[in-house]
Amino acid sequence: MAVEIYVSTDVETDGPIPGPNSMLSFASAAFLEDKTMVGTFSANLELLPGATGDPKTMKWWSENKEAWEASRKETRDPGDAMNDYLRWLKSLPGRPVFVAYPAGFDFMFVYWYLIRFAGESPFSFSALDVKSFAMAMLGFGRALIWSVSVWSQTRSISTRSISGRKCFKSLSSCCVRSLWAEETVLALNAST
Repeated sequence: MAVEIYVSTDVETDGPIPGPNSMLSFASAAFLEDKTMVGTFSANLELLPGATGDPKTMKWWSENKEAWEASRKETRDPGDAMNDYLRWLKSLPGRPVFVAYPAGFDFMFVYWYLIRFAGESPFSFSALDVKSFAMAMLGFGRALIWSVSVWSQTRSISTRSISGRKCFKSLSSCCVRSLWAEETVLALNAST
């Protein structure tokens, strides 16, 4: 079995979906299972032709001008950047596993851009969501599901579901402490 390389990735976009909206920047940090970082990749991208920023997202960017300006420095053609990213992924010493929080959003953009501009994705069709993984590893899923079920039936948090709320707070705290890869990626994005 090939060694898995965990490629923790964060994206910045100007809207909720790729194509009509653009991925502005992305950064990945590749880690071995023992948390040894084996490489990083980051790029700021030119806007897609014909794409427009989503009004809600652009409102957020207008309130975060420094972040917007950082994402617009030294922009690259998406085709060139994604082909370089693909080469970088293929040079890693094992099978790349996409890791993010929230994985559904970040993976959607990276996968779309890889397929559109590089013609393939070494991640296949899968991604590892950090929060979901933490919930499974820490055994918090049942308590949270039970808590949501109680809320949906009663529209209130009863004392019976306090353990679920505590579970969620504990999980959130744990996720924040354990996102060593995400922190690295966020630092990379901030420095581009």
